[in-house]
Amino acid sequence: MTSLLEAEAALYADEGHSSFSIGEPVHNPPEADDGIPTRCFCGSEAAIATSYTRKDPGRLYYTCENRDDGG
Repeated sequence: MTSLLEAEAALYADEGHSSFSIGEPVHNPPEADDGIPTRCFCGSEAAIATSYTRKDPGRLYYTCENRDDGG
């Protein structure tokens, strides 16, 4: 069992000295000043629609004229 622990210790010994560094985070500009999207990911204008499903009746959601959800 000690040889297994020694092997594991050797495997991770240089982990603290790694030269790997994480780059700067990407900061995307906000979609709108108030956080409400005005454009879809495809570039079209986002539209507000009302859900008529049994699960979410009357819920407002954003949709796109280019949506392809089968509905």
